[in-house]
Amino acid sequence: MSVNCPDALDNITRFASQRWIAQCEFMRALESLLQMKYIIPAIKPPVWWWNLVRDDDAALMKGVLKYGYGHYSSIRADKHFEFDDETLQEKLKPYWERKTTKEKLKLGYAVKGAEAPPGAKPNAKRKLKEDPFEFPSTTTLNSHIKHFLKANHLLDNDTAQAAPPKPKPKKKKRKPAAPKAAKKPPIAQPLKRDTSPEHFVKKKPTKKKRSSSSHKVDK
Repeated sequence: MSVNCPDALDNITRFASQRWIAQCEFMRALESLLQMKYIIPAIKPPVWWWNLVRDDDAALMKGVLKYGYGHYSSIRADKHFEFDDETLQEKLKPYWERKTTKEKLKLGYAVKGAEAPPGAKPNAKRKLKEDPFEFPSTTTLNSHIKHFLKANHLLDNDTAQAAPPKPKPKKKKRKPAAPKAAKKPPIAQPLKRDTSPEHFVKKKPTKKKRSSSSHKVDK
């Protein structure tokens, strides 16, 4: 959903109004989902124990309708929704103990005294988790609910977008380098004549040859 805000509003006010309307549309879609008879489940659960004992999706969405979008700490504090640590550990501990060491390692949890399964590639970036009954993070649950609503065609891409996309930094265009001027060949300078007396040589006077007519003798 998009809203045509006046141009006089600054970017912060414009974004706040768009976000408030998106949250209203989100809550309306969530309420419609709970009234549906057939619900398409999400593709990937947020954690291994999700929907294992009961319908955790329905409990989470009822909690969001009661306390608001993103207020998962208030939902966990409410004993009615059974998301507190004591209840989760009490219900899920038997299911966790039935799993083999290989299954626990595959889920990404550390097991005391266990080695990596044969054929598994070591991954230094992946850290094994310690608590198998840990509640999912806020980011994980927000993404899970949005995908859940999209799968049931109750949420479009505009409403699902929580924040505007960050503009990509513009690349500075480099000015084309000016072509280098061709170097002119050096001008050959005339050699200077050495007029020093040491190198001066006097020219001998040349005798003029007399013509043959002037040597005729009168008989």
